[in-house]
Amino acid sequence: MTNSNTENDHYAAVGKIAANWALLEASVDLTLWEMTSYKDEASACITAQLMGLGPRLNALSALLHYFDCSTKLRETLESFSKKTVGANEQRNRAIHDPWLKNKDNNELRKIRVTAKKALTFKSVIVTVPELEHLNEIIILLVNEYQELQKKIIVEWLAASPEKRGEPPP
Repeated sequence: MTNSNTENDHYAAVGKIAANWALLEASVDLTLWEMTSYKDEASACITAQLMGLGPRLNALSALLHYFDCSTKLRETLESFSKKTVGANEQRNRAIHDPWLKNKDNNELRKIRVTAKKALTFKSVIVTVPELEHLNEIIILLVNEYQELQKKIIVEWLAASPEKRGEPPP
């Protein structure tokens, strides 16, 4: 194996995937906290119960409806949500599938086990460049969400003060 395919390089790449996905989920959490107007700690009690990005985006979609945000914004969120599905599945596989090293040749392989409608049980090679590519996709999703987040907050601020829980002027 070349230096770029060492075991440490694999695990470093997996760690970056986990960290950047956590940043994406935290970015959505911050939006949810802002829109529910609770103290961050109180809101965290709620968002900590949402496992994964999908439920967070579903909650955000519900809030966009509640605050009468534009159809265009809701459709943009839905489109973004659909973009995350494939990356989320790849992230899950990179993080949750066990990695094993072949003692004969030091080759690092992942044991892919899924059972969505049909069983997948196989050993696969995933290279560091493949993991780095997934990380790049996740970073793009983080950046895209942060731009969307700005639009969400603008529309949310335009919502009626009563719905936002503020007293009328």
